[in-house]
Amino acid sequence: MIHTALTQVFAKAGKPKQCVSKTHSDPSRLLYNEISPYGQTGQEEIKHKTTKSIASKTVSSPPRLTVQTEEALSNEELPTDGLNKAGVHLQHVYFESECFEHFHYISQLVKDCRSRVDKVRKTPDDETMWDCEVMIRLSYVGKLDVAFPIQKSIQGGKSVASVNRKIWEAAPLLCFQNDLSHQTALELLKGNDACHKIFVKSREVSRDWSAKEKDIEIIDYEHVLEAITSCLEDPLHRMLDKWIKQIRETGSTRETVWMILEMENIQKQMTFKKPEQNADSLSATLGFAENVPRDVKEYLARRADVNAFGTWINSHFKVFTTDKADNQKLHDELTKIDATFFKKYILDIESRKFVKNLSLRQGSHISPEKPNKDGYFVAGTLGGFITQTEEPEKKYALTCNHIFPITDIPAYAEISQKFEEIGKCVYTTRENHCDFAAIEISETASKECNITFRREDKKETNALVYDDNLENLAILHKIGAESDVTTGFILSDEFYINPLIDEDNRDFVFLVRGVNGLFSKSGDSGSLVFSRPREVSQNSVYVVGMVFGFDTNLTVYENSKEEDAKSQETDTSVKLENGANNCSGTPDGKDLPASCSRIKSEHISMCYLIRPALDLFVENQGFSVNSVKFKDDLPSSSPFLS
Repeated sequence: MIHTALTQVFAKAGKPKQCVSKTHSDPSRLLYNEISPYGQTGQEEIKHKTTKSIASKTVSSPPRLTVQTEEALSNEELPTDGLNKAGVHLQHVYFESECFEHFHYISQLVKDCRSRVDKVRKTPDDETMWDCEVMIRLSYVGKLDVAFPIQKSIQGGKSVASVNRKIWEAAPLLCFQNDLSHQTALELLKGNDACHKIFVKSREVSRDWSAKEKDIEIIDYEHVLEAITSCLEDPLHRMLDKWIKQIRETGSTRETVWMILEMENIQKQMTFKKPEQNADSLSATLGFAENVPRDVKEYLARRADVNAFGTWINSHFKVFTTDKADNQKLHDELTKIDATFFKKYILDIESRKFVKNLSLRQGSHISPEKPNKDGYFVAGTLGGFITQTEEPEKKYALTCNHIFPITDIPAYAEISQKFEEIGKCVYTTRENHCDFAAIEISETASKECNITFRREDKKETNALVYDDNLENLAILHKIGAESDVTTGFILSDEFYINPLIDEDNRDFVFLVRGVNGLFSKSGDSGSLVFSRPREVSQNSVYVVGMVFGFDTNLTVYENSKEEDAKSQETDTSVKLENGANNCSGTPDGKDLPASCSRIKSEHISMCYLIRPALDLFVENQGFSVNSVKFKDDLPSSSPFLS
């Protein structure tokens, strides 16, 4: 099975994209090493022996590098396949970058980021680094034990790289201890040059070796892929450091601040951290620790001159007030309530209104009504499907409350190019600051449903509910019916909107900022917000929340009694207060009336946590705890984890 999977992956190498090799004087731009006709980088002094002509567009097997070893090696039979005890083989194998899923994902994020960075940097690189998909080279010394999946996959790698393909700069050298002694394995590694040397201890070894020995990283078998991936991503991390420095040199502007935050979040995504999943879903919401002290929250929630408040980019605490508020007095009072909290967070108070635009629109994927004679209908996004473990044949589509405000109404979606009824709304709520609805799919429509979750590259994957702290997340994605795939990062992980729905409903939302424009737009309400795991395995995503407000804007304006009255007379489920309607003018805020100055769009989307919504649904339906889930039984797509 593994051999077949690898064969399919490696088959891509037979049709390489055309790349033009260039020579560069700037070493920071050398993310690739040009491959010679023999599949080597020219970094080792070796003697080549060709077996096929270069004109045939193929290359020979990689030559073997003979290195002298110390006397300690002479006491043990070495895995040299015919070489004497004075030398060892350095074997090279080549893989498509997609085989290393985490590295491939990060490289795509960096590639996308560069398109924005180059517009700002004073001296952008003149080389297009991303013209071709790269190949990954792994090297190893010693024997491989094919009884272990990772070693079997490495042995199954291509022995030569495709012609005209670039080789990624970082090429780790591994030695699996297997039946070698500790000292012998280290000596095999010491005799070679490599950017990263990785010694993989045998599972049977009980001695607690140090994590490092000179330039050799010593790891256990379970962390092999993490070590390889960290090595591969090191040039990307250094490249982002370089870009951040260059962007800072251009001066601090709103655009450069967001750009640096994006790059820092990509670097955060590189660090491996497995979230802590709570076994008891009904108590899992306790894992979302609230940072805002209760007395601060209660004080601000009671004030009529406060529009919204919450944490902001982790180091600030924002309070948005009406133009009638005494901001200095408010500042002094808040710091007295909790001086410790405001030593940790910088308090910013601004006379701005936080305007949220709920995504009720015409012409999207799921709707409570059929199109009218003109083809128009109110619609939102079908975010995804969950199933009930006790009755797995039942499927539920997730969307938003402000599209389905009551139960027992039909839901319509496009099936085979026809707008058909797919089921009925069985639950809808605005509790706990959710905007959530569940549609039970009919038996007829169920046959047409693909309930498998898709990630941002549209590949099918397993999906798990995220139960850890939001501060541990880096890059987020969503797939909406209107704007399709978008990427962003958390701007605020704890934000409160005044007036609160009721005294007992004071849960927070979180804000996401898009990295290349809007994170969501009209018609995207109901989209599920998800994150790739900060783990070497990329066989799943974590579903974090749901979008329910798009392109939120901050406006400075004259608060009139009439406007205040209007803001109180309509329930938040149908209140669509659009900043563009309040402040007509150009998108960048020019030519606006003196009473209304709208700042440039921040590309902010309002989202709520999906876990509390699912818990409410489970409780309402009388299901047992942990009985609803996204599809999570797909096999691993990595050849190293098969």
